[in-house]
Amino acid sequence: MSGCNLVIRFNKPQNFSSYMQSKGRARAKTGNVLFVVLSDEKDFEEYSKNKEEYNNYETMEKVEKLNLFFVLFLLKI
Repeated sequence: MSGCNLVIRFNKPQNFSSYMQSKGRARAKTGNVLFVVLSDEKDFEEYSKNKEEYNNYETMEKVEKLNLFFVLFLLKI
């Protein structure tokens, strides 16, 4: 599956590791992951909670990349 550039998930990842695994499956440099959330509009509270959780995952991913960059930078010194 080295040429995969799109992953579509119809179920919510249970945790950050599962989220990162899904993103990692889109191995192509231009790869994307699409999470489809199917929900009743009247369940806005749960939608808001899930949206916040995804935002947290994205923030954690950015922090993880910054930490890796920082470690690699320190190793070059």
